[in-house]
Amino acid sequence: MDLGPACEQEIIGLHRFFQTWFEGGFADRARGFLRFTDVMAPGFIIVSPKGTVTTLHELAKGLRSAFGSWPDGGTIEVSDVTLRYQNDEVALLTYVERQHVGGKETARLSTAVMREHAAAPNGVCWMHVHETWMPGMAG
Repeated sequence: MDLGPACEQEIIGLHRFFQTWFEGGFADRARGFLRFTDVMAPGFIIVSPKGTVTTLHELAKGLRSAFGSWPDGGTIEVSDVTLRYQNDEVALLTYVERQHVGGKETARLSTAVMREHAAAPNGVCWMHVHETWMPGMAG
């Protein structure tokens, strides 16, 4: 499987979910939240731009409580998705994520490790993410 296009679709799709979630755009929260849980590997972790390591359980808990936390709206834009490495099952990608919320813009460069997962919406799941603030764009 060529993981590059599937991973790019997944990165864009998950960030669309985040924006909709933060805006409170799901009538059925439990069903909407499956868009997140269905694409996360059990051992998933994320390293924040501040160096904090968050497990999947912790991330899901925080994300659930952030539903509707952008009542005035906001945007998340993903760009520069680049496949850096791929073997038969795993891919390493980088991408830039920009958020515009409450009149403030932040941007981070993210590195993601994803693997093939046939049951996921785009055929891949997230294993690891490491985020770094872009110069002058910290939150």
